[in-house]
Amino acid sequence: MSTLELRGLTKRFGEIEALNAIDLTVDQGDFCVLLGPSGCGKSTALRCIAGLETITDGDVIINGDRVNEKTPKERGIAMVFQTYALYPHMTVRENLAFPLKMSKMPKDEMEKRVRDAASLLRIEPMLERRPRELSGGQRQRVAIGRAIVREPTLFLFDEPLSNLDAKLRNDMRLEIAALHRRLEATVIYVTHDQVEAMTLGKTIVVMNDGRIEQVGTPDEVYQRPATPFVAGFVGMPAMNFITGEIRNDAFEGNGFEIPVSVDHEGETLLGVRPEDINLGGDHGEGEVEIIENLGADRYAYLKETDTRKRWAVRLNADESVDVGQAVNLSFNVERLHLYADNRRLDVTSSS
Repeated sequence: MSTLELRGLTKRFGEIEALNAIDLTVDQGDFCVLLGPSGCGKSTALRCIAGLETITDGDVIINGDRVNEKTPKERGIAMVFQTYALYPHMTVRENLAFPLKMSKMPKDEMEKRVRDAASLLRIEPMLERRPRELSGGQRQRVAIGRAIVREPTLFLFDEPLSNLDAKLRNDMRLEIAALHRRLEATVIYVTHDQVEAMTLGKTIVVMNDGRIEQVGTPDEVYQRPATPFVAGFVGMPAMNFITGEIRNDAFEGNGFEIPVSVDHEGETLLGVRPEDINLGGDHGEGEVEIIENLGADRYAYLKETDTRKRWAVRLNADESVDVGQAVNLSFNVERLHLYADNRRLDVTSSS
């Protein structure tokens, strides 16, 4: 059973088209992440789902019910924003209870839901505190708790961790993932942070310029990116690209010559991830410009000799190179990514 369907969802602001005929189905219990850069339309899509924006065309369907004309309150959704939006004069208990109080819920049921949410989020000792007495992570837990007490059909998260520091973001990512497993809730989560997307998402929807570029699992969007945009956006460091041509079962471009076998000839974009480039070999060469040491991972950034373009190469634990050193390169040919006319080409074999 699907919790959410978007059918041809379109949103225009005057002459600007923020969403262009979006089609998407989100199954019950899914954790669906809308991922993309600023301005791609992900937050606009979320606001259309919530009923905070009037859609220009198309349909929003929640649990089989077309909700285009329904108010946010009537849609059975709860939303967690980037800003905590807590009432500063209320205690944590009062903030959690506020949406239930507004719906005139009986006091006993209201108190039970507040206690259950506080226990789930481990904020019971803070119930009598006010927001100014809480850390950023604690305030975000309260904001999430205020959504949980409503027991919604659909949770909507709009970049909820953006205001937290790096360690808190990591901690809250893990907490939200664990919370989803316990609640078995359906979540739509907006972020521009691919680490959040890959950590949290069961389904990732990569958006660009008001359109969906790819829908898939984290593994699918990383291992088989459908378009050059997805290939370049998902992954850190970013995928390396070469523009060239395929002729006679070989890709040639910018001094590189790489054997491939694909049902295509002519202009082609070749992509290769840093972990799929090896030092040594005869596919190309470059000069080490920067070495980035991240502890468990080390990357060499190379100036590619013909174009002076910078390349990222993941170094093995036993590999040692120096800045200024010239190195030869070879690619894992089985893991190349080839694109023509903005579509992925399937490699049939290689040698």
